[in-house]
Parts: sequence; structure tokens; C-alpha cells
Amino acid sequence: MREQALKIENGKAVIFISKKDSELLEKEGKVKLIGLTCIQKSSGKTLTTVCLGEKEASAHKIHWVQDHIEAEILMPSGPSKKGFCEPACLNLKESDIVQFERFGFCRLDKKGQENLVFCYGHQ
Repeated sequence: MREQALKIENGKAVIFISKKDSELLEKEGKVKLIGLTCIQKSSGKTLTTVCLGEKEASAHKIHWVQDHIEAEILMPSGPSKKGFCEPACLNLKESDIVQFERFGFCRLDKKGQENLVFCYGHQ
């Protein structure tokens, strides 16, 4: 199990979540950050941490990143997808295969200083 720590400055933390998860948060109002805590939408892009009771423990669990690097995933059909991945991905070697949670398996094709290019394999 890997450890995740949330960096907080001046009482605030900036995290990145997928557009799909952002829409889910907008709709549901609460989600659980995997490996951390639950958050609740306050206003605009402001989120607050909340402790969900047992009744609400079924809140959708979502992935997130704080420190990140840019990643592009070449898709077999259609346009490539762009997003962020954890800095630990910089430790990968070209041709290494990884699983991106809730997305699928990808092979690292090209490794740059601040960005990575993957080829999508399968779910």
C-alpha cells in the first residue's frame, strides 16, 4: 500500500481530479478521496473536508493527484487523452506497463523531463 500525503499551505490544499469526477462531485455533493478523507462541495471550486457518518460511507470514491506531471495516452482509435499522473511515474522505464485506476493498462512509450507518453492497451 502506498502512502499519500496532502500538502496544505495556509490552511488550503490544491488537488486535481478528473472532469468526470468533478461532475460527479457537482451532482452528488460529496465524494471520498481515495487514501484520504471525504470532501463536500461548498461553493464554486471550494471544497471542505467532512467526516461522513456510517450512513454516508457509501460516497463515491475518486482518485486524485496533487503533485503531478503531464501525461498523454495514445488511443488505438480516436484522439489521444491528456491528463496528469503521479511524479512516481517518472521512475518508469520506456516499455514498462502500468495500470491507471479506472482507466486501463498502458505502456510507457516516450519519457520526457516533464511529460510522459503512453500507449493504451486495454481495460
